Amino acid sequence: LGVAAIAAVGSVRASIEAGLAHEGAALLGGDAELDFTYRFATHDERAWMEDTATQVSEIVDFRSMAVVDQERGLTQIKGVDAAYPLIGSVGLYPDMALADALGDHGGRPGAVMEQVLVDRMGLNVGDIFRLGTQEFHLSAVLTREPDSAAGGFALGPRTIVLTKSLENSSLLAPGTLYSTKYRLDLPEGSDLAQLESTANARFKDSGLRWTDARNGAPGVAEFVNRLGAFLVLVGLSGLAVGGVGVSAAVRAYLAGKTNVIATLRTLGADRATIFQTYFIQIGILSLFGITIGVILGGRMGYVLFYGQGSFWENPLDIVRVWEGGMSFHGGMLGVIAAMAWFAHSRKRHWLAVTDLIAPCVPTGLAAGRVGNFINGELWGR
Repeated sequence: LGVAAIAAVGSVRASIEAGLAHEGAALLGGDAELDFTYRFATHDERAWMEDTATQVSEIVDFRSMAVVDQERGLTQIKGVDAAYPLIGSVGLYPDMALADALGDHGGRPGAVMEQVLVDRMGLNVGDIFRLGTQEFHLSAVLTREPDSAAGGFALGPRTIVLTKSLENSSLLAPGTLYSTKYRLDLPEGSDLAQLESTANARFKDSGLRWTDARNGAPGVAEFVNRLGAFLVLVGLSGLAVGGVGVSAAVRAYLAGKTNVIATLRTLGADRATIFQTYFIQIGILSLFGITIGVILGGRMGYVLFYGQGSFWENPLDIVRVWEGGMSFHGGMLGVIAAMAWFAHSRKRHWLAVTDLIAPCVPTGLAAGRVGNFINGELWGR
């Protein structure tokens, strides 16, 4: 299990990193991004971007409160321009162009907002809400944000408006906290490393931060690296704990066969013959035990908790584990039953057996969560 976990972690990690590298521009929302804090780009900085790129998109990002009467909700505001998004498309409900959604609606600028914030504020499409001192018309619900992976950690649901619509909101006044991002659509074949070096040298000490398609979602990449290191540690723990458990089980089994081994030696059996005999026996018993444990534990738990009567109509479906359907509850009951049988058969105290099994629990839970991730389950909200 430990070796399999380490190999699986390495494979999954490599696949994710390859995907991040291949889709870097799509994740970032452009070939490169220049990031500034608490200010917009200067005239010289903006001129260099426009000379270097075929298209530039300016984004301003900050947190504020959406207000409806006395109701307030924290939101992560993204102010965009007409060029946004450079790559991909924004998903809206009802379906419409982003330019139409953010345009003028009865003298008020338009805005789009994620569903969770719409529900929290009790809004409907067409309602009015405030950001700062500016009123906005809710034109649509935001269902897809193409560059969300590059946005990093957000404390609130997303609201998108035009940056120019924020001019009368008092939210971008001097001293307020915001960041600006300039996405560049570069000519084909551009040398990203050289452009990064040029930008850092030309605008040294300006606070500029460069990101490009080579690492389009640095936050995701860092998370994958840390998760991979943790899961490798879990795999190594599984190797250690599993080795101790297997060793104890094999020693207990062989201790009960001491008389038989002595008899075989008396009859002339050599060490190799005895070793091969019990090696095969232990392998067969282990395989049999694992199979029975899986079926009687996880599978029967699934039948009892989630079968909904279908298995009683076709009992043979119970053994078709290759078609899916296992249950944590059944696996837990199977383990408890196996522990009870072991304690009784070996005349061990129940608490002593639980002390032996307890170190294996985190490894088992971690393996289960990896399985949930690979199978597309339990993603959360």
